[in-house]
Amino acid sequence: MKPIRWTRHALDALGDRAIDRAEAELALRSPDAIGQAARGRLVYMRRFVDPVLGDRMLLRVIVEDDDDAEEQVVVTIYKTSRFYKYLGGNGHEGDLRPGNGRSGH
Repeated sequence: MKPIRWTRHALDALGDRAIDRAEAELALRSPDAIGQAARGRLVYMRRFVDPVLGDRMLLRVIVEDDDDAEEQVVVTIYKTSRFYKYLGGNGHEGDLRPGNGRSGH
């Protein structure tokens, strides 16, 4: 896995949105799915139980990660309960690639 660089916005989002950095890094290392985001970015997604809300949530980490780049740049991060919108069906990956099936990263 490439080294991770956090933008100031992403670090602020962790605090503002009560997201544990370790949980975010787990989403990058072991995502449930990886999809395309705007501007050629990737979105790493992982289900987790939010300790603040006490609910099952989906963590979405937006990353700039070109094949030839030496690092992944975390642009922003947020959590949502809208599994169907992002994963399709009953919270399954739908047409997204499984997180461990992406080559080159």
